[in-house]
Amino acid sequence: MEYIEVSEKYPKELYEVLQALNKVVEVSIEALKDGFQPESDIPAIVLQSAKDMMVAMSGIDQIPSEFSEDPEAFLKASAAFGAEIVAQILNLKKE
Repeated sequence: MEYIEVSEKYPKELYEVLQALNKVVEVSIEALKDGFQPESDIPAIVLQSAKDMMVAMSGIDQIPSEFSEDPEAFLKASAAFGAEIVAQILNLKKE
C-alpha cells in the first residue's frame, strides 16, 4: 500500500490532554498483559501516567476556547487520538 504524509495542526491544550490519555491506555495495556494484579498494576499505571496527565490538565480550562476558535482542528485531533486509542485496545497498533 502506498501512503502520503499529511500534517495537521491540533489545538495545543487538547493535544496534550489527548496524548496523556493515550499514555494512560498504553501503560494500562502494558501493565495488564500478565493479568490484573492490583498490587503491582495500579501503582505502575498511576506512576507512569500521572506526570503527563498533571502537566496536560494544567491547561484544560483553555480547551473550550480552543474548540470555539477552530472546531475543525479540535475534531480532527479528537478523531486521530480516538482512533489511536481504539487501535491500542484492539491490539492493532503497528510497531
